[in-house]
Formats: sequence, C-alpha cells, structure tokens
Amino acid sequence: MKKRAKYMSDETFAELKESLEQVLQYTRGERDDLRVTIVPAPPGASVSSVRLAVARELASLSDGGVQQVADFIAFLKFKERLASHSGDGENLAGQTRIITEENLKAA
Repeated sequence: MKKRAKYMSDETFAELKESLEQVLQYTRGERDDLRVTIVPAPPGASVSSVRLAVARELASLSDGGVQQVADFIAFLKFKERLASHSGDGENLAGQTRIITEENLKAA
C-alpha cells in the first residue's frame, strides 16, 4: 500500500508563515514588541551534530531562504561583536558605528 504524504492545513501554514515573518522582522530590528524565548540545544547535543542538522536544513532551502539565513547570521555576528565591544555601555553609538564599519569592510 502506498503511503499518503501528510500536508499541513492552510490555516497551520498561514500561522507558520506569519511566525517566520515576525522572526525576520525582529532580527532585522523592525519590531521590538515580540516576546523572545531562546531555547538551548538539547542536553548532550554536540556542536558538530547541531552543525550537521543546520547543513541538512540549508540544503533544502531556496536561494531566498539561504539569503535570509545569511542575513540572520550576519545579525548574530553583529550582535556578538556589539556585546564584546560594549564594555560599560558608554559611547554605544560610537561603538556601533565602528562595528558597522567593520561589517562593511568584511562584505
């Protein structure tokens, strides 16, 4: 007997799509009114297994999806550099300008 493919309903897909659009808006800095929960990797998950899972997911994305992932990675790198440069919080605008210039040079 042939297995039937399971498809999600239009309502579920619409909800998932809206959620992903909200994630992109948040990561681009367009929205700050969302509640954000950071979920750690499962216990025992090694970095290499997480990298492998990410690589599998990337392989299934469209070019547009890969570009969105690249944009998100750039945002995470920016956020990490900002945190490492912030020190006591003074001169945040200047530090942000320096980091932004570093990103432009790297691009």
